Amino acid sequence: MNVLLINPTRTGMDTHVTPPMHLVYIAHAVKRAGHNAKIIDVHYLYFKNKNTDQLKSKYAFECEMIDRIVEEDFDLLGVGAIASGYHFTKRVVKAVKEKDPKIPVIIGGGMSMSLKDLWQEKTDVDFLVESDGETVIQRFLDVYPDKEELENIHGLYVRSNGEFISTHKPDLPRNLDYIDYPDWDILDNLDDYMDIQREWINGTLPSELRLSSEDRVLPIVMTRGCPYKCTFCYHVNSIHRKHSIEYLVDYLKHLKEKYNISVLQTWDDLIMVDRRWLSDLSVELASQKLGIRIFTSGGKPNFITRELLRNMKKGGFIRLSYGVESGSQKMLDIMKKRTTVSQNYEAVKAGVEEGLFVHINMVLGMPGEDLSTLRESSAFLVKLAGKGIINSKNVSFSYATGYPGTELYQYMVDHKIVSDTEEYLKNQTGVVGYKYNLCGHQLKILEHMVKITMLKMDFMYGLYYRKYAMALSGLIRNGLKLVAVLFLAPDIKSSIKKLIGKS
Repeated sequence: MNVLLINPTRTGMDTHVTPPMHLVYIAHAVKRAGHNAKIIDVHYLYFKNKNTDQLKSKYAFECEMIDRIVEEDFDLLGVGAIASGYHFTKRVVKAVKEKDPKIPVIIGGGMSMSLKDLWQEKTDVDFLVESDGETVIQRFLDVYPDKEELENIHGLYVRSNGEFISTHKPDLPRNLDYIDYPDWDILDNLDDYMDIQREWINGTLPSELRLSSEDRVLPIVMTRGCPYKCTFCYHVNSIHRKHSIEYLVDYLKHLKEKYNISVLQTWDDLIMVDRRWLSDLSVELASQKLGIRIFTSGGKPNFITRELLRNMKKGGFIRLSYGVESGSQKMLDIMKKRTTVSQNYEAVKAGVEEGLFVHINMVLGMPGEDLSTLRESSAFLVKLAGKGIINSKNVSFSYATGYPGTELYQYMVDHKIVSDTEEYLKNQTGVVGYKYNLCGHQLKILEHMVKITMLKMDFMYGLYYRKYAMALSGLIRNGLKLVAVLFLAPDIKSSIKKLIGKS
C-alpha cells in the first residue's frame, strides 16, 4: 500500500516549526511492514509560505494544499497532530472521501482520542489510534481490510455502525526499545528543519550557550507518558515508559555518525520520573564523550537532587526547563501540580548553582487566580532575581488555555464558557493568547503583571551583580510603564495599582 501521512496546519500560528518526528516514526514503521510512505508537512510548508514575498492567505494556502493532497497516489491516509489541527484535517478528510470514499483514514496523536466525539459525529474518519502508532500501523497493514482482525488490534478504534469501538486496551510495553530508530532521511528538507530549530533554541539561550551555524540539531524522545494530572495538560497516556540506557547511547552514536548531530532537544512529556535511570544515563553519556549537548524540558522540581543535576551537567545537558507555573501555593494546588513553592524555589536555585541554564514556565489566568496570587507569583520571581539566580530571560509566561481532554477544558464546559468544541477549536489562540477569561481579570491586567515583574526582576538582578547601569535602565522603563497606566480604563487602572502597590 501507499501510505500518505499528513502533518496539518493548526488554528493560530506557532512562532516556529519543528520536524514532524511523530510521522517520521510512523513512516519508518510503514516501510518496515513492507509498504510505501510519504510525508506532507503542511504546517511546515505554511510556515515557509509565510516568509516569502508571495504570501497567500492561510485559507487560500490550505485550499491549494488540499487539492495537492487529493491528487497524490495513496491507498491509506494518516493524520497526526494536536487538537488545534482538527479543522484543516476535517477539510482534508472531506475532500479525500469525496474523491474516493473507500480510502481508509486513520487519525493519531493528541487530537485522536481527545476529539473522539467530533471525529465520530462530524467526519467520515474510519479509525482512531490511542496508543503507540508504530505498533498499530504495522498490525493494521498486516490485516487490512479484514474488519474482524482490525477490531482485535490493541489501541485501535474502528468505526462500526457509525460509532468508534475498541475491544482491546492499548498495548504499552514499559521498555520502548522495541521501537526502531526513526529514519530521518525521509525528510528531504532535513537541513532546513535543523536551521529553524537551531534558531528557535538560540532565542531561548544566553549568548554563551548559543549554538553556532555549524551545529546540527534533532529532536529526541527518551521516554513517553506522564504520570501527573495537571489540570491544563493533555497527555495521550499516563504510563511513564522509557528506552534503556544502552539503546539511547547507541542511538546517539548513530545520530552522530549518520547525521553529524551535535545538539539534541528532548520532546519527552516528562523526562524526570525515574531519577536513578536519568542519573545513570547522564553518567554513561559523560563516559562516552560523544560531544552532544542536550537541550531539555520536562523538569519536575520535587524530583531534583544536587547529584542528579551534577550528573546531567557532566552528561551534556545544558538547559533545563521547570514547569513552575505559579508562585502561589493556592494556584499550584488548583492546577494539581503536586509541588510546593519552596520546592520550586530550591530546584531553580540548585539548577543554576550546578551550572545549568534554567528556564521557568509560568501560567497566568487559571480559575482561582486573583490579585493576591498574581502578586505571589511576581514576588516569587523577583526574589529569585534579587538573589542573582535568574533574570527575565529565564522566564516565559503563558495564559491559561483549555485543550479538549483536559480538566481545565471540562471546567470551561461545566461553567458554560464553551458550549461547542468544534467552534472553540476554530477560534483557539493557544497559550500565547487569552481569548477566554477564566479568572475574572482582563488581559491588560495580566499583561501588566508580566511587564512589571520582568522589569523588577532585571532591576533586582542588576543590583545584585552591581550592574547599576542595567538596573537604572530597568527602573526607567518601569517608570514609563507606570505612567502608561494613567491612560487605561479606570477599572483596569484600579486593579493594576493594587497589583503594583502590594507586589
